[in-house]
Amino acid sequence: MAQKHVDFVLCEPTTLRPLVLVELDDPTYRFLHRSTRDKFVDELAWSAVIPILQALTAQAYNPLDIRQRIAKLFHIPQVRR
Repeated sequence: MAQKHVDFVLCEPTTLRPLVLVELDDPTYRFLHRSTRDKFVDELAWSAVIPILQALTAQAYNPLDIRQRIAKLFHIPQVRR
């Protein structure tokens, strides 16, 4: 696990229990060394029963889109626009 990290962790506010890991994929995610690392992190999260939200890096993000993607991870009905 040394030298491994994710970009963001969304936590339950009162307990700080991790709920969702957020990985931002830049163009290097296609390289072999990066895909090996990503597979390791995915397996670690899976074993801890923490979902991962993966998104391509961008200059800006739509908050509603992110919210809907997180809701989908937890099988929550879609948020209306």
